[in-house]
Amino acid sequence: CWTVVTGPCPRRAELAHDVRAPVYSVQDYDAMLADGVRTTAYLAAIRGGVHAGAVVVEIGTGVGYFAVAACAAGARHVFAIEINPVIDLGPQVAADNGCADRISFIRGDSRRVNLPEPGDVLLSDLRGVMPLFGDHIPTIADARTRMLRPGATIIPRRDTLWVAPCAAPAGWRRDHVTIGNAPHGIDRSAVAARLRSDWYQCHLRSDELAAAGVQWAVLDYATIESPNVTGHADWVFAHDAAVDGIALWFEGDLGFGATMSNSPLAPRELYGQAFCPLERSLDVRGG
Repeated sequence: CWTVVTGPCPRRAELAHDVRAPVYSVQDYDAMLADGVRTTAYLAAIRGGVHAGAVVVEIGTGVGYFAVAACAAGARHVFAIEINPVIDLGPQVAADNGCADRISFIRGDSRRVNLPEPGDVLLSDLRGVMPLFGDHIPTIADARTRMLRPGATIIPRRDTLWVAPCAAPAGWRRDHVTIGNAPHGIDRSAVAARLRSDWYQCHLRSDELAAAGVQWAVLDYATIESPNVTGHADWVFAHDAAVDGIALWFEGDLGFGATMSNSPLAPRELYGQAFCPLERSLDVRGG
């Protein structure tokens, strides 16, 4: 068994320094819209959670696609907040959809934004590959405290995190393992150790899991405060296997019967899974 403790995504923090810094392009936001798993679930939750006359606060609006959907569901007004400069396209997207007068686009960190009225619905998808990405949880906790009416609807409601031991995904093996520790006579041991201490975005096949996934933690966005999550997981192996690391994914309950998952067993979803390498690979025995 393993005990895993994790917090904000280290790779994003190291590369961008500010984990709320812009990391997605216009092409990325279009790819998110094209992702049938994610978009279908969110549109269903928006239709169920946004009532006529509602004030919606959307954090991480991107170019405003879901803000437009909230207007179509009956929102009186949407405060659409985004730190990424792609938000500059938002007013045109809103105008093209006939709702420019019902959406206020606000560029900046939501934690530094004060709204003229509280929201009835909080809408967000700040997860990235995992709900522990960046400042996702502190941002949701701040918005819940400062930006909403009592009893407001929160979309998504909760995420359940799942973990499973697994073989290294093909991309990680290609880039980081077969190269060896001294290619071309250059010792790369320090780099190899660092790479095994960081997580990797991947798309795992179900046959790369060495045991079935187990529930590791539940993030309830109506109550969660801290981004630091501790979990415990046990597995019994059905057969001999090589275990290179731990796979993590989530199942999102968006509310109103709408769910989504980036499980390796589910239809392929845009974000894929997170692979956390072990310091060394393990050979495990069935049973």
